[in-house]
Amino acid sequence: MLLIEDAPEQHPGGASSGPRLPRAILAAAATAEPAMRLLVTRLLVACALAVECCGGTVVVGPVTVRHAADTAALRRPLPFAAREIAAALRAAVQSEVAVHSCSVAVAVATAAPPLTVTLLASRSEAAALAAAHGHTLTSPEDYLLLERNGTIIVVATGGAGAMYGGLELAERIAAVAIPDDGSVSSNSSNSSMSAHGLLRTAAATAHGSHGQARFGYRALKINLPWSPYRDGPATSLQMNACRNLTFWKDLLDLLAKSRFNVLSIWSEHPWPYMIRPHNFPLATPFNDSELAEWQALHRGIFALAKDRAITPALVDWNVFVSEAYKLHYEPGAHSDTDGGSGPATVSALANQYNRECITQTLHEYPDLGGIGLSLGDRVSNLNLTQQLDYAHAVIIAGIKAAGRPVKLIYRAPFGEGPGSSNSPAVARKAIEAAGIPAEDLFVQIKFNWSHGHSTVRKRLL
Repeated sequence: MLLIEDAPEQHPGGASSGPRLPRAILAAAATAEPAMRLLVTRLLVACALAVECCGGTVVVGPVTVRHAADTAALRRPLPFAAREIAAALRAAVQSEVAVHSCSVAVAVATAAPPLTVTLLASRSEAAALAAAHGHTLTSPEDYLLLERNGTIIVVATGGAGAMYGGLELAERIAAVAIPDDGSVSSNSSNSSMSAHGLLRTAAATAHGSHGQARFGYRALKINLPWSPYRDGPATSLQMNACRNLTFWKDLLDLLAKSRFNVLSIWSEHPWPYMIRPHNFPLATPFNDSELAEWQALHRGIFALAKDRAITPALVDWNVFVSEAYKLHYEPGAHSDTDGGSGPATVSALANQYNRECITQTLHEYPDLGGIGLSLGDRVSNLNLTQQLDYAHAVIIAGIKAAGRPVKLIYRAPFGEGPGSSNSPAVARKAIEAAGIPAEDLFVQIKFNWSHGHSTVRKRLL
């Protein structure tokens, strides 16, 4: 099915007059040759069957998935859930499924009454609906599935919760579509009624389902092949894949459906691939065109993540500078091409450079939701107190200067540096004094060794 989207006309009172056919197509219908007129006619039928916008008109067809939210930020993850519901219906009933920018519909004309799925992310309305059914939504990730009067409602106070509820509904549709013997029918007859039946059955099993996250931080760590922790074939072979947004879309689709909510992206020194520092422009080795490509890639990754209620966070190994910075500003500095271990460059100039890189990156990438630090590499000349001072004076200060909420991933010190000092009390005091709100602060403890599945004897530092 070919779908042309267009907004319905709105009357002064806000009601819709129904689908409005695009004028260009209407004009084409009047002047087209016979072969083209047939195509245009089909386009008109598609428009009449499956046009909806966020204003609330109901799609002509058996099933409509729509979403509503208090704000654009809350609404942002909902289209992903709507597309997953559409995909589950498409796979189950082999029916044409139209995906709109604001809704999803199984666009098959039928005499059956419309069945509506509403993804609702509203702090006030959702809390009241949940309370009326004896539930409390304590987190933006919580949700409640309800069925009433032919409408399936996914109730949540946050966009993440509404998305997770929609994903559960999609999974229930898929489960209902598979018989006890595990076979999947390819019979597409009466597919519109099958869509009704599937949703009715799924709704019956889902009604009252209350989803709550057991862990608030559910992250996947990925090491980038540019400015990598360890250079070599294992990383360089992945360069083309990681520079392709299709890879990131597939990965983030999987993470969202697996209920991850953080993607921590690690690189020794990512900033020159993302910005041209205002006070250190020569520290970025790329020309404007090359840098624009890298910026589009990073913005695309972060947007894909946010569209799936996943917080993208950048974590570096802290005390590095770029090779171009070393060349143009501080020849004695240790760059990210000089190896992962050794003394740190903590001059006043290098500290200013790294701090300003963090702040500028947060300004230029509004979808970037987290920054991390890992006190363990390139600190052989810093004791624990000096490492913690660096973290606060450079990394945390850079975050605060951005002036917006940012999650901080604080990997606990490894005990590196002179004397291998590692005082949990000193580290904890410094972390608590960081001034980062508790809901935005995540402390990590690293397994020793890095490869957790390579041994049955794990020791925690």
